[in-house]
Amino acid sequence: MGTGRPNDTRPQRARPLFCLLLALLALAGMTRTAAADIWTVSGVSVDVTSESAAKAKLLAIGEAQEKAFDRLVDRLVPAKSASKLKALGPDQVGRLLAGLSIEEERTAPKRYIAKLSIRFLANKTRALFGRFGVEYAEKQSEPVLVVPVWVTPKGADIWSGDNPWHKAWTELDLNNALIPILLPLGDLTDTNAVTAREAIAYNTVKLEALRIRYGASSVLVAGAEPKGETQVRAVMQGTSPVGRIGFDKTYEAEDLAQAAVLAAKRFQLVMQEKWKSENLVTHTTATAVAPSNSITMAVPYSSAAEWSVLRSRIQTTRGVGRIDVNSLSGQGAVVSIAFGGTLNELRSAFYQAGFDLSVVGGTWVLRPL
Repeated sequence: MGTGRPNDTRPQRARPLFCLLLALLALAGMTRTAAADIWTVSGVSVDVTSESAAKAKLLAIGEAQEKAFDRLVDRLVPAKSASKLKALGPDQVGRLLAGLSIEEERTAPKRYIAKLSIRFLANKTRALFGRFGVEYAEKQSEPVLVVPVWVTPKGADIWSGDNPWHKAWTELDLNNALIPILLPLGDLTDTNAVTAREAIAYNTVKLEALRIRYGASSVLVAGAEPKGETQVRAVMQGTSPVGRIGFDKTYEAEDLAQAAVLAAKRFQLVMQEKWKSENLVTHTTATAVAPSNSITMAVPYSSAAEWSVLRSRIQTTRGVGRIDVNSLSGQGAVVSIAFGGTLNELRSAFYQAGFDLSVVGGTWVLRPL
């Protein structure tokens, strides 16, 4: 499976590298940081009452399928095109299902309450979008870390979480979006890393330490302050997968809690819609370039900064589709990538991009030339 280049006579240092690979591969099963499957909609809540618990469950599953499909459409399709797909009936939606799993459930004599996860058939759903002439985005970005800071005359609250702004962010569907959002844990490591004043001032050094800890691609500081009893002013700053963010708007609702939710939802929607608009495909083009193969490989590196550069280079290599990061450590990553064409073509593309993809100790390893 050579690529036509001269034989590499560099020492391979196989034993130390192989040990590293084993450690990384072991971590892959425990610390997976890959984004969620975009064709699966989780956390779909249903509460149905009928003549019996069995009938209620049957009705609830049908209801969950329609709810999940609507959420999938909101995730992948621009808002201006979503309405035509949401008019589909349960029979049409049912033909798109790949599977269903129960996250939680409770039953009563005539009632069924559950939280379900619905998985859709990717190719059939793409084809449906194509029949309706709808463009969509299915490329998922690396996650962005959002640091919510609640600012009042009494001071700024960043880590307690005891405020409407932090609660608003935790209630969003953060993981299943095309731009996954991470929220800091607020533990001792976080509180020592950055203060509320440093976050609002966008202290790049302190925030970079936080970004590295969570393996995010970028950091956004989401500041908010109450304006009276019914308004919240939200100010976002930082970088994101859609570029530099400068967001300053005031939202009004019945109370501060609802205004905070409205502000957080609106910001997430704006960012997701921008990402979708920059990554739109049609069923025809997606089918033509859809990666049909996958490979898992180790990518050694010496620093987080080097990994950030390597990841960008891998993503832009010809033929590479989706990248899933299985594990990260201080010395390397284990990634799975989907790619089009043959393995030889992939190795050639990597070589042209300045990489060597070869087997070391039975494991694929990708290293810069």
